[in-house]
Amino acid sequence: KRVRPTKFSLPKISDGTRAFSFSGLKTRFLMEYEKIRNKSLDNERVISLIRGAQESIVEQLIKYLKIFAKELRPATITLSGGVACNSLLRERVLDEFQGRFLVRIPSPFFSTDNGAMIGYAAFVRYSNGFRSELSLNAISSLGL
Repeated sequence: KRVRPTKFSLPKISDGTRAFSFSGLKTRFLMEYEKIRNKSLDNERVISLIRGAQESIVEQLIKYLKIFAKELRPATITLSGGVACNSLLRERVLDEFQGRFLVRIPSPFFSTDNGAMIGYAAFVRYSNGFRSELSLNAISSLGL
């Protein structure tokens, strides 16, 4: 039986840059989860919620990739990193762009998240005596 995905509203790029965030989608996901959390968490509800989030994210990525491809006119579109392991995204990128662009998608074996890199960087810093307070906040532009 195929479970219908929960529909999610999508975040928008509003400042004219190419940067966008999924914070709105994450908030919506948490709100939907809170609605069902105290009820029985049957598989159908959970699957619907997860599929809806995945489909919304993929839809958003494809939407903006189309905009950027039209604007920038690249010869090649490359899907990489941990997100490249998502089979729905891989399928949609191929469907939308193959034939009009050279599409490069590495095998899932080579599509890893940067968590291992961050963990290794932390290990090296710790091994070299670096310590910080537990109140340290994430700084995305901090050098390794």
